[in-house]
Amino acid sequence: MTRCIWCLEERNEAQPVEHIVPEALGCPEPLVLRRGEVCGGCNTRVSRLDARLAHEHELFTFFGRVRGKAGKPPTIASIGNAAGGRADGGYGFHVNMSKQAKHSTFGRKVAPYRGQRRDVKMEFQEPLPPGGGVASVTMRFELYPDRSYTRAIFKIALEALTFYRCADCVCLGDFDHVRDYVIRDQGDLRAIMLSRDGSPSDYQSGVAYAEGAAAMILIQLGPLAYYVDLTRDQADHKKVVATALARGQTTGWTELPKLDT
Repeated sequence: MTRCIWCLEERNEAQPVEHIVPEALGCPEPLVLRRGEVCGGCNTRVSRLDARLAHEHELFTFFGRVRGKAGKPPTIASIGNAAGGRADGGYGFHVNMSKQAKHSTFGRKVAPYRGQRRDVKMEFQEPLPPGGGVASVTMRFELYPDRSYTRAIFKIALEALTFYRCADCVCLGDFDHVRDYVIRDQGDLRAIMLSRDGSPSDYQSGVAYAEGAAAMILIQLGPLAYYVDLTRDQADHKKVVATALARGQTTGWTELPKLDT
């Protein structure tokens, strides 16, 4: 009999496999909970947070060619003026910066650029010198790491802690505040998000346990990394933030959730 780490109920019957990192974000094969640590009902509940995270990371997974459930090819379907999908045996990507809708080569209508949050902005710089040299294209897209996004990150972190320790350890009252935050949307917890260098096509995902910390989980999702302190007082989180600020490191990282979003 196994106890679910989210609802704390015990179940006799077999429960579905739970992917610690959402499948749509490239969960590595070993990072799954197979012994009923997450019951079927809670699997469904947290899947909504998984979907929120996958929705926000759609550009990353498309350029990283990360396949989803059952090997489904990646697409871009929820970004305002952009679309991506299979085309002519490969992949096609379209950004519409005009004021009228356009049709992509893979049959989808691409909305016009409206300057909204979910729009991609592209800037083209002419070759220098004119008529020769190399032109450059800059693409900008705003991430929206709000409270739901942050709850999804904490969902990954607590399941990762279960993977590295054990379900019984995580079912202790020490982590009730994380259950309240993730499942019930109660309380306030903070995490740290950092940008990583690297090619968009070099997409990797994974989790690690931070040695020397009480309960700190490190998460990598493509070009982004996260420090997630699962303790109630988040002392290690506060220490990392204070150290960064004391060193004058104010760029390349932010605290989640973004309170201005």
